[in-house]
Amino acid sequence: EYCTFSKLSLWKLLLVITIIALLLRLPLLDQSFWLDEAAQALESARPFSQQLQIQQDFQPPLLHYITHAAIQVSTAEWWLRLWGALIPGILSIVGTSYLAAKLFSKRTALLTGILIATHSFHIFYSQELRPYSLPVVWAVLSWIWLTVDPQKIIKHKYSPWIWAGGLALIN
Repeated sequence: EYCTFSKLSLWKLLLVITIIALLLRLPLLDQSFWLDEAAQALESARPFSQQLQIQQDFQPPLLHYITHAAIQVSTAEWWLRLWGALIPGILSIVGTSYLAAKLFSKRTALLTGILIATHSFHIFYSQELRPYSLPVVWAVLSWIWLTVDPQKIIKHKYSPWIWAGGLALIN
């Protein structure tokens, strides 16, 4: 008996799409830093207490913190890009596919995952130590959070307020 999409679980297919996305993004992950990426690495190498002293820099503070934490382990280009770009990029693919499955259908989720995983801009920006893929993953998380019924996840009389607080925190 042959295998069809209807017989495979969505999560197994998303795992295959995620592996494809990862394989497409790995080859250039260890190339030399661009000037702006090197500047980001240098800024993030400062002591933790100085990470918010970024008045002249227009990058979001979370990228500084993520890169600072990664630098404590290694300063290799691939390592810093892994945490600052690749992981958020991969999470945005999985999150967007999940959202498409929840709002539309399994087929839409798979098509969405394939299109994002193979999109040249998404591949490129998931390989740069810049704040491009990080806001995308937070936007996807925000949209996922908007689809959650607060009464189902929080059994509390203030659940709408807790839900709104979670949305504010994500955003």
